[in-house]
Amino acid sequence: MLARYKAPIDQRPSDRVKDIWGSAAIISSRFGSGRVVLFGPHPEWSGSCHRMYAQALYYAASKPRRSVLASYSRSPPATISRERILAIAQTAESALPILESCKRMCSAIVSLGAGDRSDPLGLWYDRTMLTFSEALCNQMREIAICCLELEQQYSRLSAFKSLLGGNAQAVEWIDQVQMATDQFFDYAESLSSGYQEASDMNGPVSGFSELLSAIEDMEKKIREVDMPCAVNYAELFHRYRGLNALLLANQTEDCREARDELYLIISSSDPPGPLYECMITLRQTLDLMQYSVGAHLINLLNRADHARDVFSLYDCALRNLLAGG
Repeated sequence: MLARYKAPIDQRPSDRVKDIWGSAAIISSRFGSGRVVLFGPHPEWSGSCHRMYAQALYYAASKPRRSVLASYSRSPPATISRERILAIAQTAESALPILESCKRMCSAIVSLGAGDRSDPLGLWYDRTMLTFSEALCNQMREIAICCLELEQQYSRLSAFKSLLGGNAQAVEWIDQVQMATDQFFDYAESLSSGYQEASDMNGPVSGFSELLSAIEDMEKKIREVDMPCAVNYAELFHRYRGLNALLLANQTEDCREARDELYLIISSSDPPGPLYECMITLRQTLDLMQYSVGAHLINLLNRADHARDVFSLYDCALRNLLAGG
């Protein structure tokens, strides 16, 4: 249980609603091999809780780490070539400026202030997009560091292997560490396309270098589609808010009709008005962030973390072995 109800959840709470006070409002659990977060309230519509919503998505999407004692059936890799290192490092170097551009534009969309997050016209997608864009930047930086770090560890253990070639136990340990490292690069070179079905991106992403085109598409969509939609919606919303304030000061029928007419234009669902157009396009960008890019970055980082765990375990074992002669 992560949160309880401590206050009315309705301005006119009924007796039935009062009965849930003190009971669970947010819980997390495991289901099968996955993770679940259940919300009673709606964090996606509350500006102060947008990060909670994004973190819940990341938590549910991340895969449990494999045990560092997991067995390996593959043969030990021969080497981590320089080409494999550069394929990741160069892609990350090219992607970071584009992701930074996405982050700046998402921040600008949030700054438009289109809705006070409690108003029926308020948005939540904008803040969630900013949270995701910040996370993608941080993840890409970490992956660039990981590939160099794993290469250094791999080379160091290769040297140990040549020195301890007469010790079968030590060689076996080093082989397993190098296999864990190889998994990181294997995944980068053949990204799973399982997440593709949930995305609206054109074409599958089958390798880390191909993520660059997905990130470029994402940046282009934010710049050419999301930003104009958000600007248009924000302008109309601020005009609506101005008419609403004017109506409070001047209760005339003409003022009321002007406000109501603008409200219908903004919030029309059929055909979609500016509000729904904005929500739809931002949601599509969130899909790109989560499935076409973010899911792969998270999985790659999970493999890097697993390799680090194996390094830590077997480095300790090697130290004990060397200390014992």
